[in-house]
Amino acid sequence: MKVLIADDHQLILEGLTTSISKAFDGCIIENAIDKNKLFALLPQRWDILVLDIRFGEHNAADFISEIRDNYSQTKILVVSSISDKHLINQILNLDVHGFVSKSESTLEVISAIRSLTEGENYFSKLILQQEEATQEVILTPKEKQVLQLIMEEKSTKQIADDMHLSPKTIELHRSNLFLKTGAKNVAGLVKIAITQNILDNQ
Repeated sequence: MKVLIADDHQLILEGLTTSISKAFDGCIIENAIDKNKLFALLPQRWDILVLDIRFGEHNAADFISEIRDNYSQTKILVVSSISDKHLINQILNLDVHGFVSKSESTLEVISAIRSLTEGENYFSKLILQQEEATQEVILTPKEKQVLQLIMEEKSTKQIADDMHLSPKTIELHRSNLFLKTGAKNVAGLVKIAITQNILDNQ
């Protein structure tokens, strides 16, 4: 079995590598600490990809579909600390094969990998409970500010200049806004923000 672990925290990489290698004899394991290395390694045909969602400057949700389309033989197991109901729903809607919270034990990850190798999807009870819980859209102060500027029809560059942040950081906040609200584009984001009074409720 070949397992690729993609996470931007070295301690997580080392911990998961040790636990998986002990649980599965002869398992080949590689690590990717950023998106560039991840996509450089993916063509080597992996059985399972253990993937964090907050992946450095990137949201892995933005490229999960690309991985599924181009590497269909690879089962995607999300192991992430996200707890927002809307973010979890967005990830589940991308048809990943499994989802385990980082707040759970490593044994849960091992159970998930074992299920995936047997052809079964695996979603931990904690993830399913969080998915079912009713929860409003909660924005960070910077996400709220970015949303306000988007509603003022400002471009990414203009927002970056106004907030004294890099365009990449603004793109990350925009991506989080889409994930949290379920919007597919800027028009949809603005509509949801208005109809749900998101800014007024923060």
